Amino acid sequence: MGLGGLDDVYEQPRSLLDLTVAQKLAKHFELKLTAQNLLQSDVVFSQGEEVETGNQNVTKTYSPGSTFTVTGTYTF
Repeated sequence: MGLGGLDDVYEQPRSLLDLTVAQKLAKHFELKLTAQNLLQSDVVFSQGEEVETGNQNVTKTYSPGSTFTVTGTYTF
């Protein structure tokens, strides 16, 4: 049971696709590209259990977007 006798709030499952690619460019240098949430799935929170009709009491929805990171590593 949630706060104040209300039903619990649950984060709903979502599809995620992340990708990491690394390439050694020289003897001591590596470049890495990381991409997260390529499908741009929304985050959805709902309160209580689903009823037989499949309806949910959605309390919050947001879109975090995709994140791209480029990292260069130099090793001695």
